[in-house]
Amino acid sequence: MKYKPGHFIKLLKEQKEGPSYDEVWLKDKLGDPTKDKYEFDINRGRMTIYPDLGDYGKDRSSQFIIFKLKEGVIHFVHAFGYERGYDMLKKAVPELGPMGDSSYAGMMNVNTDYGTIPMDIDTANKMIDALRSGLDAEAGAQSDFYGSRGPTSGTIDEQKLRKFIKKVIKENLEQGYTLDELTFDIVKQFFPEEKEIAFPYPNDSSRLVSNERDLEDWKSETKNRFGNIKVFFNPKAVWYDQVQIKDKKFNKDKEISMQAKAAFLDRERKAGRTTGFD
Repeated sequence: MKYKPGHFIKLLKEQKEGPSYDEVWLKDKLGDPTKDKYEFDINRGRMTIYPDLGDYGKDRSSQFIIFKLKEGVIHFVHAFGYERGYDMLKKAVPELGPMGDSSYAGMMNVNTDYGTIPMDIDTANKMIDALRSGLDAEAGAQSDFYGSRGPTSGTIDEQKLRKFIKKVIKENLEQGYTLDELTFDIVKQFFPEEKEIAFPYPNDSSRLVSNERDLEDWKSETKNRFGNIKVFFNPKAVWYDQVQIKDKKFNKDKEISMQAKAAFLDRERKAGRTTGFD
């Protein structure tokens, strides 16, 4: 990246003089300084707000939203948060682009289709509140799920349960289990109503697991090839993507297998033949 003459001198001067006008203005108008964490990028003039993070340390799964000030007008740049919060974001800003994927289960990215979106202070704060609501909705859904399982030993105050679940979601969004740790009881905790769960192979096929023996067979095959890798669960995904492997070698083998299959199908089609894969 090329910089104009005096660029770094200007940055040093700004840092010595304290926060810039844009940083002070955005922090004063947006979010809640008693609850949120703020980070300002001097070089790009962007304010990143982490709703409800407060004094907690941020990590790669922390929700955030980015704004910038351009000619005195707030512009939305990007957001990352829980999928359950997207409808609330869209309600606040109807022209918002579609929900984008994320490598984190149950999370989404939201970008603009073109540049940035200008808005007033109230709308920007509604977007921040939408991210808060997304976390509340996720905690509520999990609280309802556990509540629907009926009474267990002792009783738990619902508000305390929701707060506890929110904390767990924040601190341990992607727990993951190694093959050695994984048991069928753990699987059923994520899928209590499912009779069969699809566990992926390093191609486009999967093993349907319905009991401990099925699981142990799949674990043995997988561990022999890839070692004691981690398994992640996303009950809200489509059936074939509810069990996820994020190991580089596993996914590389899967990619190579699928490319080979695609090449084979192309050759067969060009030769005028059909296969059972079409």
